[in-house]
Amino acid sequence: MKTLTKRQRSESVDEAKSDRVARKERAASSSSSRSPASSRSLIAASDTAVTRPTAVSAPGNREPCNNALLVVSTCHAVMAGLVYRREKLYMKFSVKRHVGRVNSVAVTERYIASSGIDERVFLFTNKAEERLTAVARKKMRDLGEPLAVRLADLGSIAPPAEVTVLVFADGSQHLLCGCSDGQLLIYRCRDWSVITTLAVHEKGVVGLALHPGSHGSLAVTVGEDRTIAVLDLVKAKLLTKWKYNASLPTPGDASPTSEDVAQARGQRPSVFATVHEEPVGVLFSPQGTRLLIFGRFSFVVYDAAVMQPLCRFRCANPQPPDEMHRFAFYTETVLIIGTEAGVLKLCRIAGTPEKPSNITATLMPVPMSYPEGVQEEAAALLATPVKVEVETRHKNPLRHVNRVKALQVQGSTVFSIDSSGIVIAWNAKATAADPLILEYVTSANCQGRITDMELYPLSVS
Repeated sequence: MKTLTKRQRSESVDEAKSDRVARKERAASSSSSRSPASSRSLIAASDTAVTRPTAVSAPGNREPCNNALLVVSTCHAVMAGLVYRREKLYMKFSVKRHVGRVNSVAVTERYIASSGIDERVFLFTNKAEERLTAVARKKMRDLGEPLAVRLADLGSIAPPAEVTVLVFADGSQHLLCGCSDGQLLIYRCRDWSVITTLAVHEKGVVGLALHPGSHGSLAVTVGEDRTIAVLDLVKAKLLTKWKYNASLPTPGDASPTSEDVAQARGQRPSVFATVHEEPVGVLFSPQGTRLLIFGRFSFVVYDAAVMQPLCRFRCANPQPPDEMHRFAFYTETVLIIGTEAGVLKLCRIAGTPEKPSNITATLMPVPMSYPEGVQEEAAALLATPVKVEVETRHKNPLRHVNRVKALQVQGSTVFSIDSSGIVIAWNAKATAADPLILEYVTSANCQGRITDMELYPLSVS
């Protein structure tokens, strides 16, 4: 039999009323004070809790990339694939399915997807992956042979709005689509049906990133409404949301060097960096301990475990050539940045959640070196001003001449591509004097207006 226990009453009516009032005040104060830092409790309560790794791999232990597939999207409705093999770049395929610009591409071991302004998402598969048996996989793995690429068309899907960002989640199980109406759509790759629709932003989604250790269950999006949203994709719910704010603290709270440098130079306020800057992208570090939100002239790095700022950066005197377009984590604390002028710059992340680092400065270019075969040509080229019309016609350019549109890191190899179609492979090295030096390996010229580039390593697992 069930036993019923009576609720014990308070000693008096006044005490009961006072307890209820106190509980209401505590609930109201906790809900009104929610901030990005309070996402610790939200993420900890979720099954997709982010845990901080205990060790960080050293850059010196990395091996250069041997085989990779670079999928490039263009303004001319073309999606192209380049294979990086034996330190050379080869054109593998070129398909034209969209009408107008291709916004984004996504690539995984089984599928390739592209989205465009025609409000369609075209899907492709690698037939070489499907035909491999277990014995063939083992043989290729023992011989060190890369996976072949044989593209096959799977047709297209029609989301309710233009898709601006594409990401594959949990291997090849799901496809995430960030739309121009602020929705996040989740497609199941088995039958390409919509399984979840989340209304995340009031305006379009401009950035989407998945935590590398969450198996596709924890996502962060940024929108044109200047908000950042952390999502639990398993439960299809919003964990936390806040406005992007890259402004530095007051002079009394900021580091002494940041404000003093700006005042000593006597620089006028720039009209290119607005007070309420709009975020344009989001990125997780390789191990998922850092979360980067960036705008045109600023960025904020968060501790991904507690969502508290570690480092805030703003350009000291923003000018159009200093506009930051693409970022890539080389390590958990080293950032590579591609700018409007085609220059690759470097930033070291410092600070803790208790003592964040606030920087107002100018980023320094990454030191670059060239092999002996092209060293003299590179020295003569770097000593002259950029001639876009001439250098964009070279078969193997030695530098970027326009804004950097994508940065990808695989092992110790860095791939960069600019809007003119120049793609360059660099080997990254570190010395005691310089935390990062890029050594030229090879290059190619796609001869088109590039919008995006994604990388997938061609290794048989």
